[in-house]
Amino acid sequence: MTTISDNATTSTAVALVVRKVADKKKVADKKRRTPALVWKPDNSPFYQMDFRVKKQRVTGSTELTDKRAATAYAKAERDKVIALHVKLGPAKGRDMTILAAAHRYFHERGQFTTNPGKIETNLDWLVDRIGEKTRISQIDDEMLARLMAERREMFRWGDPKMGLVSATTVNQSVLDMVRLLLSRARTCWKVPLPDEPNYKEHRLEIDERARELSLKEELALSSQRPDYWALCDFILTTGLRKRDAALLMWSQVDWDNGVLKLKTKSKKAKGKNHEVQITPEVKRMLLAQRGFDPVFVWTYVETRTWKQKKTGREYRAGERYPVTYNRFSAAFQRMCFLAGLKDVRIHDLRKTAGARMHRATGDLVAVQSLLGHANISLTRKHYVHISGADVRKRMAATAAYYARKKAQALKGGIDPSIDDEPAPM
Repeated sequence: MTTISDNATTSTAVALVVRKVADKKKVADKKRRTPALVWKPDNSPFYQMDFRVKKQRVTGSTELTDKRAATAYAKAERDKVIALHVKLGPAKGRDMTILAAAHRYFHERGQFTTNPGKIETNLDWLVDRIGEKTRISQIDDEMLARLMAERREMFRWGDPKMGLVSATTVNQSVLDMVRLLLSRARTCWKVPLPDEPNYKEHRLEIDERARELSLKEELALSSQRPDYWALCDFILTTGLRKRDAALLMWSQVDWDNGVLKLKTKSKKAKGKNHEVQITPEVKRMLLAQRGFDPVFVWTYVETRTWKQKKTGREYRAGERYPVTYNRFSAAFQRMCFLAGLKDVRIHDLRKTAGARMHRATGDLVAVQSLLGHANISLTRKHYVHISGADVRKRMAATAAYYARKKAQALKGGIDPSIDDEPAPM
């Protein structure tokens, strides 16, 4: 006969069994919901890792063929991400790879600059050297110093004959590019950067270049390639940058208002508006180029017949074609070589234009307007230079001025300490 105590014991045992089954089911469900750290695709011998820390997902190849070793590697990577989240604090989970950051920066800013190709090239170089899977929060002073040193050892255009790249190129292609990228990540994308580099400590010093084209050098250069010299003379007159001048289009020439309308280099997207007055001299230069090309103002005469491998376009000797940025640079170097000029760059033509206007007028504000500078201190520092001849001229004027004052004082009645006329300029 079954007693009440027996029934209670049976019920308790059944309850325990049911609870154990339920617990096992929960564990199994949890395992199913929690994906494995590593997995092996059919088309690769390597295990791939795939895990999440908070809202951040981390994926990629472990480059290991043993599951146990791959799992250990994935756990180590997960521990690094967890440590980084702890270090970043409340804003954890917003970090991104350098590859993702570069793509996003170019999409939001880089493609709208005046030279998107240069921005894209610099970003590609950084991604390749840093490693596309590296997190931008890991970019610190040590990494930036390594990148700067590596860039300084590179040759211009990859050719040892051209010499090493300049300090300006290193600053612009590495330091400034990293600064722009991380600044946007910090301010706009709200990515915490606890180890952001101290950029001032890495900036290379640049020797001030005070190179102007003398009248003798100008005459020597003008005897080479009349087609390209016309463009050089245009830059000497207008003070435009190489890109703005060489790629000038007829649609930018406003004959009615007598101005050239351009978008010049600026921190703003697509550059800033800049107008150059069409003086009688500039008008004469522009009219001389009419009829050669319907789109671009400046053209050159091809000296040989050849076909471009990349595009398949054929160039014929004696025919005119629009000037390109790179061909202008190469032609200018050749012109300087034939004219016997050394250490002359196309940008020196722009500096010469500003220096000549200042020397002729003394109006620094006018020079700033001609060159399109937003800050007059930039004009004063880089484009207005006092040559040795200028100093000698002013010294002679000063000596003559005070010699005259002393002579007046010796005649009596005039105190030389009191100026009754302005000193020479």
